[in-house]
Amino acid sequence: MRFPEVATTRRTLPRLRVVAIVALATLGAVPIATSSGASALASTGPPDIIFILTDDQRADWMSYMPSLAAEASKWRRFSRAFVNLPVCCPSRATFLTGRYSHHTGVESLREGARLDETRTLPVFLHEAGYYNGFFGKYLNGYPFDRGPYIPPGWDRWAGMVTPELYYDYTLVEGGVPVHYGSGPNDYSTDVLTRQAVDFVRDADPRRSLFLEVAYNAPHTNGLGSIVPAPRHAGACATRDFPPPSNFNSSVEGTSPPWLTAMPARSATTVRQWKQLACEALRSVDEGIAEIIRSLEATGRLANSFIVITSDNGLSLGERRLMSKATLFDESIRVPLWVRGPGVVPGPSDRLTSNVDLVPTILSWAGVHPPTGFVDGASYSESAAGRTDPSPPRGVLLRGTVPTTVLGTDPVLFWGVRTARWKLIEYPDGSIQLFDLVSDPGEVTNLIDRTDLAATRVRLESDLAALRTSPRVAIGDATVVEGDSGTRDAYLTAALSEPVPVPITLRFGTIAGTASASRDFDALIGSVTIPPGQASATFNVPVLGDGQGESTERFFAYVTPPYGVVPLRRAGTVTILDDDPVPSVRPVVSIGDTSVNEGASATRDLVFAVTLSRPSSQTTSVRLTTSGDTATSGTDFTYRTGVVTFPPGVTSIGWKVAVNADLRAETDERFFVRLSDPSGLAVGRSRASGIIVSDD
Repeated sequence: MRFPEVATTRRTLPRLRVVAIVALATLGAVPIATSSGASALASTGPPDIIFILTDDQRADWMSYMPSLAAEASKWRRFSRAFVNLPVCCPSRATFLTGRYSHHTGVESLREGARLDETRTLPVFLHEAGYYNGFFGKYLNGYPFDRGPYIPPGWDRWAGMVTPELYYDYTLVEGGVPVHYGSGPNDYSTDVLTRQAVDFVRDADPRRSLFLEVAYNAPHTNGLGSIVPAPRHAGACATRDFPPPSNFNSSVEGTSPPWLTAMPARSATTVRQWKQLACEALRSVDEGIAEIIRSLEATGRLANSFIVITSDNGLSLGERRLMSKATLFDESIRVPLWVRGPGVVPGPSDRLTSNVDLVPTILSWAGVHPPTGFVDGASYSESAAGRTDPSPPRGVLLRGTVPTTVLGTDPVLFWGVRTARWKLIEYPDGSIQLFDLVSDPGEVTNLIDRTDLAATRVRLESDLAALRTSPRVAIGDATVVEGDSGTRDAYLTAALSEPVPVPITLRFGTIAGTASASRDFDALIGSVTIPPGQASATFNVPVLGDGQGESTERFFAYVTPPYGVVPLRRAGTVTILDDDPVPSVRPVVSIGDTSVNEGASATRDLVFAVTLSRPSSQTTSVRLTTSGDTATSGTDFTYRTGVVTFPPGVTSIGWKVAVNADLRAETDERFFVRLSDPSGLAVGRSRASGIIVSDD
């Protein structure tokens, strides 16, 4: 099917365009015609971003979309793409923020209102000058009894109030509720496609676009059925849907009681489900093709990136499960296809998570999120066929007991998946360990194998590190350059809290950033923070160049090793000219931290207080906490303390007591202030943020 053609408007100088099509359901390949005239034009400026989501799409359903499937060889296809929490609302919150569900606060279908909508992908892009449009399913529960509001960051908005319906639903369009009926032109997929095409067609060609189209197909409607468009009814009736080898199987070994109690499933019911999903996705396939044609007609396609993925998968009889939410691959694995300028078609086995989408899109767009905000890491290098400098070693998983998904108090649990292994820790104490190479169907629990004890310990350590998600702060440094040779600037990488595994950080310097010199070589190195410790010091050589600079600033940065340690703060190195300086003062940096408060007594949190370089004398630093800065509690008592560094020591822990206040706060932020040490010279300092979460 082809929707009405859009008017063609050719731009003289199309800018670099990023089209991110994220299908939160099954998406297939789409034929993409390329205008030779447009592709020959130079690409400048920020990219367009087209982000298309569908709902409940399994990774193995890409073939249900014939147009996309026919063009599979033109895409970078990630075979190890997963989501953090495989339920609609939490996964969508993660796609919008690049943050794990336990950081967004959205961990169930009923918690969409908890999302901080002021720090999301559309807000970051809007602040960078993007023109943003949203059409479709937002977060479950929208508009959260707030009236027909438009979330921050969107210029055009059409959000579904009843997102499970294909007919007889309401869209909030520009702040006004608009009802759609049951007529042939009201089918939700087609309505959303038409609005998306109009958005592309009507947009100012001088503006970069961010378009999100969130299809609700192939999710079931309120009556538990999937509804294809009438023109596609029966289109997949003759297609073969063979049951997988683990259909109606049981897991050998330890399993939680709710899993062992699952009844056998009907093969006929599963086949009907897959057929309806296949047919519902035909209109999504056509819609994506039409959106791409509108991009071509407006001169935007030739310089566009396209990303296709899903919010979650779905178990259909595997291990007798008929749900999402669990941590088996059928639920957590999603399609992830990428194409665009510089993207190398073909398969990729890089581990990815939905926390990686925001940093990937922002890297293409040249936009930076708040320091330390996102939990993921960009896969743009992998998409371009280059070696990823820091590929994830594992992805963090958060599951929900299926029988509690629709309740107000879901029962959550944790897991971690690597290329070969998966570890799942259930709330009742059950633990499962699967070898995904020898047992891709995940039916043999190996947790009691003594020869795999070391593997279990390693996975438990990875899970602890990923779940903790510390941040890195790099302290500032000051150095006096020489006219020849080098002088070392000592920097300290401090974690917000210790973790039980060694953390290796890659750091780098930016060459040629001085206004009148070249004090830094392009430098990449690594520093390892031992288990249980919060900081480590590394040195950056500063070249003597004989120039008469004034103070200049340079930056060092850390690349997380596998998504565990996002950057909280970069370090600034100040280069002073080699005029006589009697004493170069070290710089104090106080690391960030977090703590879970108790209902009684107190809990101690520990700051890493670090010097930018060792001192030859004993150095004392006086620190103070602010008083009751919380919005609804008295978590801190005003206190003053002194930290003393022996000669040569650069890092010491400082404890601060957190009072239990019996309040049910969300995250709150507090600060530590640094005072001048009594009579001892200390240079610039950086305060620290504390996040106090209710228990």
